[in-house]
Amino acid sequence: MTRALIIILTLCTAPAQAADIFGRIDYLQATNAHLISRPWSGHFEALNGTHFNHPEFYKNRRPELNLKSGVAVVRRRNLKASLTLHYDHGYASDLYEAAPYLGLGVGVLYAPRDNLLVSFYAFDVAQIGGKVRERPCYDDFRREFHCGTGNAWRDVKEQLNRRFIKPSAYLRITRRF
Repeated sequence: MTRALIIILTLCTAPAQAADIFGRIDYLQATNAHLISRPWSGHFEALNGTHFNHPEFYKNRRPELNLKSGVAVVRRRNLKASLTLHYDHGYASDLYEAAPYLGLGVGVLYAPRDNLLVSFYAFDVAQIGGKVRERPCYDDFRREFHCGTGNAWRDVKEQLNRRFIKPSAYLRITRRF
């Protein structure tokens, strides 16, 4: 709450700087979802065929927020360079945790002529955080198993859910006729 108040006060006291910052935003996408990994549902069938339904073990206790933005750092007549940002607030439940994540990248738009546009974007090239950690459930005999799949913990612990954001890049050349 204090941070939001400071930001609002800063924007009110320095409208010229705020207008410049907001004028540099290429795009801003905000979603109230956790998108860097896939938590389990808690629904599974055990090896003996028994169905289990334990979504409470995977209920997120953290507000879900995923932001993607591009901020122009260079703006010229025929060239624009941007810094791309990807932030995910993470996930925290009894058995599944994903740390907050920050991905950085670059984008360049170059127009050598009026009818030609070359664009290059590289997303999530530098990645900070987002590590996923899981904990096992226990049966009546104190054996560990995975509550997301129902399999023995020792069989799945090396294959558990991980952050699945991969760096990506694309190059596009557009010519207008």
